[in-house]
Amino acid sequence: MPREAPSFHPEKSEGLEDAFPPKIGHSGQVSVYDMEEGMRYVCQRCGNCCRWPGEVPLSDAELDRIADFLGMSLHDFIAEYTDLRLNRNGLTLIEKPNHECIFLDGIDCRIQAVKPDQCAGFPNQWNFPGWRKSCEAVPVPDDTVSGAGRSSGDPVPSPTRPGDSA
Repeated sequence: MPREAPSFHPEKSEGLEDAFPPKIGHSGQVSVYDMEEGMRYVCQRCGNCCRWPGEVPLSDAELDRIADFLGMSLHDFIAEYTDLRLNRNGLTLIEKPNHECIFLDGIDCRIQAVKPDQCAGFPNQWNFPGWRKSCEAVPVPDDTVSGAGRSSGDPVPSPTRPGDSA
């Protein structure tokens, strides 16, 4: 069953970009805030970034990859799970009414194996002001991430604190 097109009310959306900055801005610019020099952040799969409102733009390859993973035709996937981007230049994943990603199930991503590049890139390739207050990613020296054999979506143990038993 096709879903109804969302209605747009410009009078209600004024100022929302300040309250909820888009994951990738309308201009396509990507911003990185509050990063420690020489460090990368390893995702702990807490799901908090998946609850941040904003667009998750999809490339043609990502559309095909996700539709295939879900066992859907490309047409059906686009009709059920995407919407036109605000800048009208491509498609974005839709959100749940509470702004969570449509594929977030608790703290698990239903499409983890084929998630969009934007999702895989958080927080190292893009993030938003104040991201460290909600993200549980663990900072590690840059050289340990590439040499550890972990993917960016694999959790790493939390650092031990003095007094913790091993």
